[in-house]
Amino acid sequence: MKKIVFVLITLFTASIVFAGLGGIPFEVLNKGTGVRIMSMGEAGVANCFDATAIFWNPAYLDALNKNEVYMSVETFFEGANYEQLSVVTPMGLSGGLGLFVGLMNYGTYEKFDVDGNPGTEEGVVRDIFGTLSYGKLIFAGIQTGLSLKFIIKSIEDKSYMGFNSDIAFYRPFGDMWHAGLIVKNFIPIGVKFEEDEEKFVTSIRAGLGLKLLEKQLRFAIDAEQYFIKSNPIIYTGFEYNLFGVLYLRAGYNTAGDITSGVGISYQDILFDYGVAINDLLISHKFALSYKFGGYELKLKAEPDVFSPIGGNKKTYIRVYAKAKYEIYKWKVEITDWKGNVVKSWFGSGQPDEVLIWDGLKSDGMPMDEAEYRAVLTVVDENDVSNSSDPIKIKISSTDKYNIPILGE
Repeated sequence: MKKIVFVLITLFTASIVFAGLGGIPFEVLNKGTGVRIMSMGEAGVANCFDATAIFWNPAYLDALNKNEVYMSVETFFEGANYEQLSVVTPMGLSGGLGLFVGLMNYGTYEKFDVDGNPGTEEGVVRDIFGTLSYGKLIFAGIQTGLSLKFIIKSIEDKSYMGFNSDIAFYRPFGDMWHAGLIVKNFIPIGVKFEEDEEKFVTSIRAGLGLKLLEKQLRFAIDAEQYFIKSNPIIYTGFEYNLFGVLYLRAGYNTAGDITSGVGISYQDILFDYGVAINDLLISHKFALSYKFGGYELKLKAEPDVFSPIGGNKKTYIRVYAKAKYEIYKWKVEITDWKGNVVKSWFGSGQPDEVLIWDGLKSDGMPMDEAEYRAVLTVVDENDVSNSSDPIKIKISSTDKYNIPILGE
């Protein structure tokens, strides 16, 4: 009787938590991690630009430029929850490394004695799982990644362990398009229980990502096929960044999930919230991440408000370019609100540390009073392009008089 109750409780909980996965064994290993991508309909194979690349596409780990600690929690019903912790670190020319651990708590259930009478104790069912991932650029801009993962299914005082692996590929095409591919659970093994065995289900998933409006707007789409009798699942989503601080997200997938979420960033700290709605439940997701150290592309204007005819006649643009691979060529472009380039610098090798902009047109006349954007773009020895976040520089006749920091 106790076993029957346990089976019913577990199946019911799993069917709700993993609605849309069709009863695939070890659903928790197929459940996406990370609030950002979950809020974008789970379109993540070519759209994972943080520590969640461990799950979505470990090949991207070689493209991460900073160390990152990522924590998230997802709440369901009756005490069920999904928690995770991820840590990634770039290793220079040796690639990128990531570690992920997670806990899926299915809640508790009432235990019965051998005669079918309710007991005084409650049973606990949970999955503990983890992943060690590595990513490395191999050739022609193609990055490859490998994940080794385990799962421990705990049923009261008994535990069952299984292992498997994923292999993935990632390739950027310029600074706009990105493509990814991952094969999950490619080793044909399973987990043995007391009376039976469950096999891991292999799947293949491909995705495309598109960046527009200087990375302010991102679109992503994935398609996944499990190697069982099932229809492919399509995942789509978008993200729009406002003022470099607020991120708005939404998505949908043919598994039946409608998703949305927001992100708020402050320097290297990011807080994410997301919600997923399907026919059976609404789940809420929260995440907090912190990036530090590593490599960085950044511009800083001093001052960021000036006037060619005012007290500050020039702005001095500091260039920070610490890249993993040797820089082959670089450019800094200043654009107006229409996206037209009004000033540019370029060169080969390491960029100049300071660039000076006087805000004048080619005929010597001052440019219009307006807000402009500056971006640093570098191409490394592997012909891979990366860009800094844009900064704002304003030309205004009402600028405050300040002595230029770097002098004339």
